[in-house]
Amino acid sequence: MKTIVLFALCIIFLYGCGDKLTSPPTSVESKVYFPLETGNIWHYSEKGFIWDDTLIVTVSNSKIFNRKTYYEVKREYIVKDIKPAIDYYRTENNKVYLYRVNKDSLYIDFVNKDTTVGYVYSTADNVVTKVGTFDKVKNVGWPASAFDGAPVNSYAPNVGLISSVGEGPSYELIYAKLGDKIYK
Repeated sequence: MKTIVLFALCIIFLYGCGDKLTSPPTSVESKVYFPLETGNIWHYSEKGFIWDDTLIVTVSNSKIFNRKTYYEVKREYIVKDIKPAIDYYRTENNKVYLYRVNKDSLYIDFVNKDTTVGYVYSTADNVVTKVGTFDKVKNVGWPASAFDGAPVNSYAPNVGLISSVGEGPSYELIYAKLGDKIYK
């Protein structure tokens, strides 16, 4: 009798362990809100303390660091005579990582309330900008946002950063080309 019960339990256990027990689906939240594709380009109107300018952000190519693919993001201004800045970003699940000085650092966590890095503190619908109206906009702050004026960045799905407001210069999206889609 014990053998029959044990056999039945094994059958039930094996049946329950079919392909239904899989790991949870991988979220692509960071890819939706931080679209890193070679050729993507954004133009932002910058309102600064001294003068206004246009900031152009371009994903120029990808590179491998520590067996992970990062996208080279170049930031350059139209008016200011400043050497373009280059950073390397990658997305993984709900997170965005920044690679600088041979170190991979968590930059934004779009799901968890990890207040040691950029984190979503609110979501808004019907956000109106110069290039359109967006829903499900994630407002991302940093630990210092409330104290020293670190920016609050707003990210729209499938577009990326649409505005940045803080104590320093503010930025608003005025043009974007993401694949075949153009916002202006």
